[in-house]
Amino acid sequence: MIRGQSAGSPTGGVSAAVAALALCLLYPVPAHAYLDAGTGSVILQALVAVIAGAALGIRVYWGKLKSLISRKSPGDDHSGPAA
Repeated sequence: MIRGQSAGSPTGGVSAAVAALALCLLYPVPAHAYLDAGTGSVILQALVAVIAGAALGIRVYWGKLKSLISRKSPGDDHSGPAA
């Protein structure tokens, strides 16, 4: 038993489940599927759409993102005394 863990600790089961999941995902299984030339085109089109959508989202919300990141506290007004 690892120091600092109780006998009923669920960490051993979780790590075993993660290891089993990793083995299932990394073990190659033959798919017996046919991918034609149009499949690559659809994948490329989806990739371009994701990039364009992300760029548009950043462009639309850039002002809000910028103000959120550079938010000043109410006492940080450095404009000087009001005339």
